[in-house]
Amino acid sequence: MKSFLDALETKIIEDYRQDKEVKKGKVEGYYPSKASVKLFSGEVVGECLRKLYYEYTKEPESDPIPLKALYKFGMGKAIHVWFLNMLGKFVETEVEVKFKEEGLSKEIRGRMDGTNKDSILEFKTTWGMGFNIAELPKREHILQARIYQKLTHLVTGIWKRIELVYLARDSANRASYQIEDTNHTELTYDNAVSRWKELDTSLQTKSIPERDFKEKSWQCRYCAFRGTCWNGN
Repeated sequence: MKSFLDALETKIIEDYRQDKEVKKGKVEGYYPSKASVKLFSGEVVGECLRKLYYEYTKEPESDPIPLKALYKFGMGKAIHVWFLNMLGKFVETEVEVKFKEEGLSKEIRGRMDGTNKDSILEFKTTWGMGFNIAELPKREHILQARIYQKLTHLVTGIWKRIELVYLARDSANRASYQIEDTNHTELTYDNAVSRWKELDTSLQTKSIPERDFKEKSWQCRYCAFRGTCWNGN
């Protein structure tokens, strides 16, 4: 007879797989949370184009996310829901924004955590050991928020300020950052669009993009397509 924990963990894995299948059928646009830019130095900030290519072409995962990571994702999601519920008492939450950029085959679309008449807020959870003030705010989060900022401006004509809020899931340490336009000047909407155009071309020509990261990087070590990428191509 299975223990309650065994039954729970079986359910967690089943739900994850079902959720992945549902999302495979709903890859309809380009998403700010999975944006990337290539810096002048050649370094990539954000998602690997090859990983995104596999997702859009519905490639089966060769390296599914381990159970421990699913627990962490679940805790982060629960805190996120609670935070947005509290935030919703005084600002609008989970606001969808989308725009059809010229030269892209798909809409750019996303959902802002919070917004009011002059601000955009993005909320991120992290683990205590990773709560290093020197590493915050993370560049990929700045990029995501700036894309929301630009999309909002394109749709409404309003240029809103950005705030990023971080919460450690284990210690409840918090940090808040106001993102200035003069910082991280390469993390821009236009540079993200350029990357999406590269992905567009790869999808249309069925040509797999080059890898953006080295095999021993954390991006590759935790990628669900690691085996396919490094052993299959």
